[in-house]
Amino acid sequence: YSRCSNTVYDKTAVLLQAYMVFMAGVYFILNIINFVSTLFPHDSRWRGSKFDELLASP
Repeated sequence: YSRCSNTVYDKTAVLLQAYMVFMAGVYFILNIINFVSTLFPHDSRWRGSKFDELLASP
């Protein structure tokens, strides 16, 4: 491996790791929001919202 390709590989690995951490954080936050919304069933703002549609779509 040349130094250049090694640097590119390192950057890609760091970006991938940062992306994984970011997605894990987003997933964690969404779970908290979901949990909070189940605690307050009378508050139907979260239910059937665009937010849920985004989650439902692949």
